[in-house]
Amino acid sequence: MVDIFTRSMLGPWGQRLLDFYLANSLWINGLILLYFAILFLSRWNYRRAQAAILAGLQVRYAATGGRKSAREIGGRLAQDGVPWEEGLRATAWPLIAGPRAIVPRLKTARALQQLLPPDALAALYAEQPAAPAPREKQSK
Repeated sequence: MVDIFTRSMLGPWGQRLLDFYLANSLWINGLILLYFAILFLSRWNYRRAQAAILAGLQVRYAATGGRKSAREIGGRLAQDGVPWEEGLRATAWPLIAGPRAIVPRLKTARALQQLLPPDALAALYAEQPAAPAPREKQSK
């Protein structure tokens, strides 16, 4: 009864589409699941690359100590450059997608530069709690 009511609401084209879906639902649902798995891994890769770049900046600027503003860090990044290689080496997954992206991209330095602009990295770095400066080894 529900099938008859649904088909009467769909019309002739909708009925054909419903029949096609019912005949191929395993493949259609499998493709949708595969797409979302790829998108999930690509967004995870984005977070890992972002964390690796911020860790590289933390190591690079740990000796300066103290809290810096995003503007000061942005100036330092303009001089020193962003360690894009750190983000590229973060994971082996070849795709990356931003938080709101629906289509993953190949993970390249250019894609990282577009997804993580230096001013956004500077703001993220400035928001992080200040790490203690590394201690030198004391001789006994």
